Amino acid sequence: MRKHKAKVQTVKFAPFSARYLASSGDSVIMWDLSLGTDDAEEELKQTEQDEESQIILNHIGHIGTVSDLDWNPLMPWTMISASDDSETFVQIQRNNDCSMQIYRPLDLLTMPEEDALEALADQPLER
Repeated sequence: MRKHKAKVQTVKFAPFSARYLASSGDSVIMWDLSLGTDDAEEELKQTEQDEESQIILNHIGHIGTVSDLDWNPLMPWTMISASDDSETFVQIQRNNDCSMQIYRPLDLLTMPEEDALEALADQPLER
């Protein structure tokens, strides 16, 4: 799990399943740990593509370092995160030095692949 480009600030398991994890640093990444391997030696051999398959969402909506995050215990998949946006560029754009965001991934990203494909097949094609 090496997708963050900056120091990891927070790591939290989802309250609805230990299978899911969120981490913050330069962004917020939601991980599906069931898509990894239990074998430590295999883990070292894991390719970049395999690691990508563990990522459900990489939320890059914050400008600065994401200093904290949490899952909403009453609404599965809903998250809140806060960042330190005190870089000079941001101060020019806004008069505050932090941001807070509430979001959740698209339902298709969180359902089993077979269900997502079925849901997509049921959608009419737009022209």
